[in-house]
Amino acid sequence: MCITTTPRPTAALRTLRAEASCVETHAGTADNAAHLSPGFLAGLEALYGGTKRAAQEIEGKVVENDGALFTAEMLAQARSHPAGAYRPSGYLRPRTPDAPSSADTPSAPVKYDRVVVAIDPTTTAGGNACGIIVAGRIGDRAEVLADRSKAGLSPGGWARRTMAAAAEFRATRIVAEVNQGGEMVKAVLEAQGCTVRVREVRATKGKRVRAEPVAALYEQGRVTHRGDFAALEEELMAFGGEDEGAYDLDRADALVWAITDLLIDKAGTATPPRMFAFDWAPTRIGLSNRAW
Repeated sequence: MCITTTPRPTAALRTLRAEASCVETHAGTADNAAHLSPGFLAGLEALYGGTKRAAQEIEGKVVENDGALFTAEMLAQARSHPAGAYRPSGYLRPRTPDAPSSADTPSAPVKYDRVVVAIDPTTTAGGNACGIIVAGRIGDRAEVLADRSKAGLSPGGWARRTMAAAAEFRATRIVAEVNQGGEMVKAVLEAQGCTVRVREVRATKGKRVRAEPVAALYEQGRVTHRGDFAALEEELMAFGGEDEGAYDLDRADALVWAITDLLIDKAGTATPPRMFAFDWAPTRIGLSNRAW
């Protein structure tokens, strides 16, 4: 294949450039000036000259989106895990042609403190994709285990898909955003026979504000991707950037809820209230034997 493209910092382009068989050539617009009209060149310079986008649009270099919370370096660090990705303890299903891809089927078991499935549900089958992300916690770190997001699902469809992911990875909690569906989200899961505890979360802050603490965890190297999640990384890199409006961010929203539940809120992990009984009786004082 011969591929020509403006080098936007997409996961697909990064993956392609990393292929051993890929031969990369580079040329700026100025290198082709002899075959372009002067007006076209002047227009590009007027539009992008002196901006960060000039390196991408005129010089052909890969640059980050302005304002993006998740950078290519942060996501590359998240993927730089040892060979042989992890599985939840007991997840030992053999690899078959019909089994999930290597992104979802790591090869060695590991014991997670807790595994959750976070969903950003849709209310109709014709809406955006339903974000479904599986993640687990080990100590003060989190690992993204699977991206089961899918478009075109009815409420019953995404509920069954969520339950299947929870059963496969032995999740102890489903974290569901209820801004759109309200009580319907939990009701749909229960109607499909869900027996996993459901934690309902409601977005009271903007997407960027919710994602900032999660981006900080990525920057600290405390979040690992146990697989290649290109579509998820595309959305994460759009968070807060110039191209954010071009993405629905359903996967990214679900991931933010999952990591927030595991490492930031840690809901349900605190020591429960306890009652202590003391062997004590009041001392009798005075002739009246009154107890004080």
